Amino acid sequence: MASLLSSSFITPPTKSDQLSQKHYFLHSFLPKKTNPSSSNSKSALKFKCSAIGNGLFTQTTQEVRRIVPEKNSNLPTVKIVYVVLEAQYQSSLSAAVQSLNRDPSKFASFEVVGYLVEELRDPDNYEAFCKDLEDANIFIGSLIFVEELALKVKAAVEKERERMDAVLVFPSMPEVMRLNKLGSFSMSQLGQSKSPFFQLFKRKKQGAGFADSMLKLVRTLPKVLKYLPSDKAQDARLYILSLQFWLGGSPDNLQNFVKMISGSYVPALKGTKVEYSDPVLFLDTGIWHPLAPCMYDDVKEYLNWGAGLLRSC
Repeated sequence: MASLLSSSFITPPTKSDQLSQKHYFLHSFLPKKTNPSSSNSKSALKFKCSAIGNGLFTQTTQEVRRIVPEKNSNLPTVKIVYVVLEAQYQSSLSAAVQSLNRDPSKFASFEVVGYLVEELRDPDNYEAFCKDLEDANIFIGSLIFVEELALKVKAAVEKERERMDAVLVFPSMPEVMRLNKLGSFSMSQLGQSKSPFFQLFKRKKQGAGFADSMLKLVRTLPKVLKYLPSDKAQDARLYILSLQFWLGGSPDNLQNFVKMISGSYVPALKGTKVEYSDPVLFLDTGIWHPLAPCMYDDVKEYLNWGAGLLRSC
């Protein structure tokens, strides 16, 4: 798909010339009058033309998604770089970071910059992405399923992976998922035949309730891992919580996600007590009642709530 590149031109002054140059209008917008070149010529229109560009899906650049905090020498700066399929997380993540930076009791200053995965086809954008990774503390990736772009992300992040404090990749190609690093937690075996994830998918992917089972696993696993003593279990728990925050997608969820990851894994914040709330989960399907405190994905839970409501009446 062509991207939009702005350039100016003057439309031909005569109708015949306009017809012969009709392709000008096929990709044009924003008409603007200009002064005619001579007294005999008709009034011309000046247009902005969107010509064939570099094959991207968007006219925006990563700079519209960049937030740089005010310099504060008393606070550490945490830089987050993210790559997503579409800009659906831009608004929420930007709002979350801006809210953290405005907080008078903030424990750090946050810088964030985001890239759409298709933007990485452009050599200049990819170079900027690699440059941003050089001093990033945290990398986040999501829905990176185009193989050639997945390999580009992998190549760039791998160079900085060991240096970065945390790398979180949510559903994407295995090559990118293996980049995950959260303390002692990693997915280096993902996609291999001995991987627990591989065995789970091999066993259940044909089942009709596989998606529901995976969602229930994401919701319940942190409660189980919470009581396991090993650091690896706790790191795995924080990864699942991160996925819950990310799937929630609201500014509050993402704000608490940033708090949790930075407070747990950024060395400059070691010893700082960073409080965060649990993820607020939003069901894709469920039972809703205007008097209920939440949506229910289990009929029995809903009926138990309803019975309790009737007893209290």
